[in-house]
Amino acid sequence: MDDQSRTSATPDVARMLSASWYHSLELASPLPLVETEALPVLERAARRAFEVLDENESHDLFAEGKAIAALGDFPFAAAMALQHAWAEIVAERLEADGRALASAVEVGARLALGFLEGLSLQRKAASVQATRRMGHDLKTPLNAVTGFSRVILKGIDGPITDFQREDLSSIYQAGQDLLAMIESMVEVAKRDAAGGVIEVTTVDLPLLVGNLISTVQPAFARRNNALVVRLGGTLGRIEAPLMEVRWMALAPLLMLNRLLTDAEIALEVVRYGVEGETVLWNYTSEAIDAETVEKVAEHDVGMMALRRFARELGCSIAFAQVDGQALCALEMPFPAVGEEA
Repeated sequence: MDDQSRTSATPDVARMLSASWYHSLELASPLPLVETEALPVLERAARRAFEVLDENESHDLFAEGKAIAALGDFPFAAAMALQHAWAEIVAERLEADGRALASAVEVGARLALGFLEGLSLQRKAASVQATRRMGHDLKTPLNAVTGFSRVILKGIDGPITDFQREDLSSIYQAGQDLLAMIESMVEVAKRDAAGGVIEVTTVDLPLLVGNLISTVQPAFARRNNALVVRLGGTLGRIEAPLMEVRWMALAPLLMLNRLLTDAEIALEVVRYGVEGETVLWNYTSEAIDAETVEKVAEHDVGMMALRRFARELGCSIAFAQVDGQALCALEMPFPAVGEEA
């Protein structure tokens, strides 16, 4: 079939293709498509795809694929259905022309890639919305708990005993910890929706360590745990994403504090490398059952966030039991900034 005959057949073939796509996608979709809305978009994409084949037009087939994804709630397998329907039609129409058939397969792949991109964007947007809703739904009662706890602690409703004050302080601090975790989860989801952009800034390591100490002190006090901090030499500053670095450094402290009572937990922070480009955080405590540590590290929300950030930023974390002590080592490879003070 020559170019002219293919071009003249484009509208009919486009309608055939759109009908085939519609039925394939409908089978793959968990929700039924609205035919009156879906068919015009599918037919438009099909017509433009054939125009690319027949006339070498520069239609944005990637965008057409994304428009198809917006038609319904598709599983990712629907992309295969879309490409299969395209392949069936073009194989029938271009059977005698191997070169044209190869070009047609490429065009179908561009449509399918746009379709997959559209699905991915939808999933990200839905994830952010769901996380924000969950964050709001959780923060509302938590704010009430922490707020009323604070009111009672201040004695506004009358005097309270020392035991009551201790319990209320624990409730208040636990609520604050949960609020911080929720905020972190929402920030991660928002960043993912923005394309995973990581904001790098100058991080003053001594100030960061001081912030970590003040953050965990109330939680350590509630469990009668002692925090011992050792700084190895001059730490200086690094170029790194502050939120991620702070959370990675904080999570092991919070985890060890939850697992221990009346214990000493040590944190050592050192810089090494030719130009001090790696920061090593060593966490040490009395021995903890290895199976318990593994289970907590696998399911604890804070540690899950730590592992994710570590993967994204090229950091590493390891747990071990050595000479009756539990060890956690966190390595952060970030460049130093200026002269070390």
